[in-house]
Amino acid sequence: MTTHQNDLTYRPDVDGLRAIAVGIVVLFHARLGIFPGGYTGVDVFFVISGFLISSILWRELQAGGTFSITEYILKFYERRIRRIFPALAVILLVTLALGALLFAPQDYFLLGRSARATAAFFSNFYFNNQSGYFAPGAETQPLLHTWSLAVEEQFYFVGPFFLMLLAWLSSRYRILLFLGVFAASLAISSIGAWEESKAAFYLPYGRAFELMMGIALVIGLAPKWPNDAVREAGAFAGIAMILAAALLYTDATPFPGLAALLPCVGTYLLISTAVERTTLVSRALSIAPVVMIGKISYSLYLWH
Repeated sequence: MTTHQNDLTYRPDVDGLRAIAVGIVVLFHARLGIFPGGYTGVDVFFVISGFLISSILWRELQAGGTFSITEYILKFYERRIRRIFPALAVILLVTLALGALLFAPQDYFLLGRSARATAAFFSNFYFNNQSGYFAPGAETQPLLHTWSLAVEEQFYFVGPFFLMLLAWLSSRYRILLFLGVFAASLAISSIGAWEESKAAFYLPYGRAFELMMGIALVIGLAPKWPNDAVREAGAFAGIAMILAAALLYTDATPFPGLAALLPCVGTYLLISTAVERTTLVSRALSIAPVVMIGKISYSLYLWH
């Protein structure tokens, strides 16, 4: 949910897409009834994150012989700490301070445990052992939303190794491996969604296919748009899919699984249609006020 504007050609429409994602998440948690499926904004973020980080890595891997996994880990995480930890540290300190005033001792003890898991980017595993995301008691856990940040960080650790393997393989085997892992993750997520498994919701193996949709845009699995009319149609379909999920899904929708494909494919379409040239939708997403919201989406997500 953070930006990488200095690492690749900056796309304001992607920041605009972040604004849409954080907006529907915030409105969902406000319980205004506008977007009963607004939790799908997190899925939009996952595709964006997969796209941005794989864009950086894939470019370096394709440069040939210049990529060092050790150097990547040191430099990348140094940047991540500078970008993420200040805002996260503030939200943790404020939450713990307010919790000390408002929570009963047992509840404050649990808050402390969740804060520790959040700081270690392990909160998705912690909350998997607690109540479900849509359970009534979940609303009393102020750090519950940090589960998605943990999923992203776990992807950032595993992703480079997966991309290195893809780069090493020939085009044919690269596609086969990618599709195999994608299908396995989607199958696990789909089975878990129908069985109401918390693990499918919180844990990375049930969410990997969403981040992989961002990777697909980078490794050559993006569609080739035959003309501008089809490109524009694809962009409108993309934004419609994201909004449809936010408007039509509810807490009762089996999720993630196949249902997560609607917002994820929508995001995939919006990013891919504006790779070579802008579309009407990408230009709308690039309007300054929308981009501004997208640039602060990480902080908005933390504080909402």
